Amino acid sequence: MPGTRWRRTKTIFHAAIDLPADRRDEFLSGVCNGDASLLSEVRSLLTHHERQGAEHGPPDARSVALAFERAEINARIGSRIGPYELDRLIDAGGMGKVYLAHRVDGQFERSVAIKIIRRGFNNDEMRRRFRNEQRALAALDHPNIARLIDGGITSDDLSYLVMEYVEGRPIDEYCNWRRLSVECRLELFRAVCSAVHYAHQRLVIHRDLKPSNILVTADGIPKLLDFGIAKVMDGQNDGDDAAFTTRINSVPFLTPEYAPPEQLRGEGITTAGDIYSLGVILFELLSGRRPHLRAGRSQMDFAAEICEREPERPSAVCGAAARDRGMQPAALSRRLSGDLDNICLMALRKEPRRRYGSAEQLAEDLRRHLDGRPVIARRDTFGYRAAKFVRRNRLAVLVSTLFLGALVGGLIFAVYTLGEVRRAQDRTLVMNQFLKRMIAEADVNQAGHDLTVLEMLNRAGDRVARDFKEHPDVEAGLHAAIGSAYLSLRLSEAEPHLRAAYEIRRRLYGDRNQDTVDSLHDLAIMHFQKGELDEADRKASAALDAQRSLTGEINESFASKLDDLAVIVRNKGEYQRAEPLYRRALALKRHLFGPSHVETAQTLNNYALLLKLRGDLGRAEHMYREAIDVRRRGGGGEHHALATTLNNLAALLHAKGFDDEAEPLYRESLALQERLLGSEHPSTALTENNLAMLLLSAGRLKEADALFHHSLKAHRERLGERHAQVATLIFNLGSLYQQQARFDEAERLYQQAYEIRRVALGPDHPDVATSLAGLGSLAIDLKRFDEARRFLTDALAIRRQRFPEGHASVAAGIDQLARLNLAIGAVDDAERDAREALALREGHLLAGHPDIGASHVRLGSVLAKRGCMAEARRQVIQGIAILRARVRPGHPALVPALTELGRIAFVEGDMRVARSSLEEALQNGQALYGLQHPDVQEIVAQLEKLPPIDSAVESEPSHRRFAR
Repeated sequence: MPGTRWRRTKTIFHAAIDLPADRRDEFLSGVCNGDASLLSEVRSLLTHHERQGAEHGPPDARSVALAFERAEINARIGSRIGPYELDRLIDAGGMGKVYLAHRVDGQFERSVAIKIIRRGFNNDEMRRRFRNEQRALAALDHPNIARLIDGGITSDDLSYLVMEYVEGRPIDEYCNWRRLSVECRLELFRAVCSAVHYAHQRLVIHRDLKPSNILVTADGIPKLLDFGIAKVMDGQNDGDDAAFTTRINSVPFLTPEYAPPEQLRGEGITTAGDIYSLGVILFELLSGRRPHLRAGRSQMDFAAEICEREPERPSAVCGAAARDRGMQPAALSRRLSGDLDNICLMALRKEPRRRYGSAEQLAEDLRRHLDGRPVIARRDTFGYRAAKFVRRNRLAVLVSTLFLGALVGGLIFAVYTLGEVRRAQDRTLVMNQFLKRMIAEADVNQAGHDLTVLEMLNRAGDRVARDFKEHPDVEAGLHAAIGSAYLSLRLSEAEPHLRAAYEIRRRLYGDRNQDTVDSLHDLAIMHFQKGELDEADRKASAALDAQRSLTGEINESFASKLDDLAVIVRNKGEYQRAEPLYRRALALKRHLFGPSHVETAQTLNNYALLLKLRGDLGRAEHMYREAIDVRRRGGGGEHHALATTLNNLAALLHAKGFDDEAEPLYRESLALQERLLGSEHPSTALTENNLAMLLLSAGRLKEADALFHHSLKAHRERLGERHAQVATLIFNLGSLYQQQARFDEAERLYQQAYEIRRVALGPDHPDVATSLAGLGSLAIDLKRFDEARRFLTDALAIRRQRFPEGHASVAAGIDQLARLNLAIGAVDDAERDAREALALREGHLLAGHPDIGASHVRLGSVLAKRGCMAEARRQVIQGIAILRARVRPGHPALVPALTELGRIAFVEGDMRVARSSLEEALQNGQALYGLQHPDVQEIVAQLEKLPPIDSAVESEPSHRRFAR
């Protein structure tokens, strides 16, 4: 063990330095007793000791301590802490050292960061502060905050934390490395503010915010680290801030360059302290330097400057940063002057109450600045607001200002453009005549009948080619418009119009033309809606490349096509390829439209769906909520895009186990879609399907059945029998039938869905794995175990290939293998699988997720089969407790859990618990499935085995009997 070995190393070293040099080798060889590693460590210490003495005289205590520290680090590398093996030192901070480690117990592979408290500070107070860090991190679940995984005490009695390992660069280095624009730096910083605000809402102050504690991953995601001196605002830390701050000269807990004045003065710490530190970071990101420079001064003098002297404006000190970024200093100074100067200085005010009231308020002011709106950090004068209005409405103001000049200049302009105007007028006249004829004919032919949009489209489509032979450019435009209208209705009539538009435009203009490129992209969307994903990918990629060659990347057309390509690639199941496409699309839309535009919200929604599929539920939820907020504030309360995002957020909450929050969102989305799109539209039907899945998992089978059938009918009518989305609905209806023990019908639907998906999506798509897993689960019910193993093994192989470590689908696949092995009596394999599934779920799902409860029950069933009844009972009771805390009474997951507890109690001879558990299981099962269901019949059979019990016991309330 590291502690024992370290003490032995020190003892041998101190004994050896008192010996003459010619006797040391003999002594070391004997005392190390063949341990080459120990011998090398001691000799390294002795060499360092002698070198220090030769160069500088007798070594001082600091140099010897540093040598010991290096030796201790070397001793820890390769050692074990719990299930983790230490690989290398990552960092050494005020409270301890951080090591990179990996899990070695075979449960699953994972790299983590392990923080071990510094040996010199292992007293009661430091332990308390370390526990505070552990408690603070455990309370935080945010996509921009590194997660706490575990914690404990090492073998040599040192506290440690196991944290998510974040591989990235400090935020200032990342911004300079990527040469980010001011706008991109502000967006990145706003994400940091979101994380800080989230922590503050949960009563946690960081107290050591600085760039090195904010790492940005290769994906451009900032992660907030190291709550090493975090203060939990629950009263337990109150009163110790002054005493704590007086020790900053002896213990480097905080970084003075980023500490607020009140922290340096030893006053109470509030959230305003973190706001100040954010201000320092923002100042540095924008100007390239900190607001106060230490420049060799003592810590006391430097602290006095922070407390007393006002910083300069960022725009006044940004010259060096501008040159590093390839900009003219004057240009960067102009960009920072005004709003950004004032925002930084407001965050850096000496008085805490005069700073921003929250990190959210700081982020909002930056958003207002990016949107060209007035910020609260600047005095609200008429001139300031007028200037903002002009910047936001440059075109309108410019038109008004130049109107008088246009009266004169327009005469000259008209001479040069008269020919083009006449051509445009000719095209307009032709189209107006066409529309008048269509409306007139509708009046004559449809007397007493309201012509629908679809009927009007059909009429227009029939006449376009005949009426516009002399105007092919107009013909192409009308084909494109009619095709797009059909496309929005998900109708196959779109195809001939879109193809005609593309062919005409290609013949007229060639491939390097905006209209031709747009038509090619429309064809890609058409193939996507038909489920022809490979062809959609090819055409969308070609359109994107053509758009890049025409206009470059920094424009709306490129960003929109990039987002659409990402959607296509995601639906192909190529998640790793899709993510950088989404990242780039989101960055472009934030740059082009700002963070609060509906275009940005659309990409947030699409990106979030990918993150959900990959198992990153925290980031996905954050993006969905941001998109919903943008759409609600942007007047999108009656827009189908809002309904889509509400549906997607509900699906995510269902995946996280929060069904009570998910159901009202589904119903709001469904009501909105029915009003806007109608009950037969595929988007409405998809929301019906998702709501049905929630109802199915909750055991509300009749409601689910009606929604499944209506949704499937609507999808079949619009998309045909062989579409991948239709296969999803067929599979989900099969899941309902399996739960009802209608096994023959379930197998038919599962097989049909599998065949459609395999052809439409390819053999290794995640949806194909879902079909295989369904077939495998059903084969277990039918006791066709060899078939079940083949299906489940193939499904798990696809999921391991397509999903990241710890994904919920991987854990579900392993859990099903545990179920299979238990059914055939392979108890060792069943226990291995059950423990792996439980470890994955506990490591990657939120605490209290119902799947964790189900995994405890599964492991309990395996242990009961092995005969370990006490441990089996403990696991099952723990699983039931988790389920009861999250799901409603009568939930389907409680039926097998209570049945298993009844079996175990029966074997143990605890007949009261056996009876109460089985009776509750019977009541729930009969209400869900009816008395003839196989699971219900099994409960009845188990109850019949119980001996009669006396009336006194029978009269006890069931909750008291269960409590025993």
